[in-house]
Amino acid sequence: PGFNKKHPWWALMEDVGINVFVQSIDRYAFNFEYAKISPSSFWDNAQHGFVWDNDYFSTNQFAHPYHGNLYFNTARNNGLGFFASYPYALGGSLMWEFWGETDPPAINDVLSTSIGGAAIGEVMYRTSSLILNDSQRGMNRFLR
Repeated sequence: PGFNKKHPWWALMEDVGINVFVQSIDRYAFNFEYAKISPSSFWDNAQHGFVWDNDYFSTNQFAHPYHGNLYFNTARNNGLGFFASYPYALGGSLMWEFWGETDPPAINDVLSTSIGGAAIGEVMYRTSSLILNDSQRGMNRFLR
């Protein structure tokens, strides 16, 4: 992030774009029932509060953290540091839980998306930074 100018609003718009894209695919391409959202589904989610869902292990422990990684890295790639990027993973997850589906928001989804997303996201960010680093030449760059 020291080399990138900070663009927090771009990161926020990218998080919104990720959710709009995924929600649109779920609703219009796959026709999933949970993706048929409306203003009333948001109010139902807001009034119901958080639940604990029983999704598959692969969904809760892989898909959610991977998706959180996307939110997290919108901020990292827009010049924000680690701690400044975490709220983007949390915010993206909350946005999805309340506005992206008709199912009640699940606290375990929020936790695995935000915490797991930051963990996976930082690893991905640092790995890609090492690969894309063009500050060196020769054998050092080749080995990287």
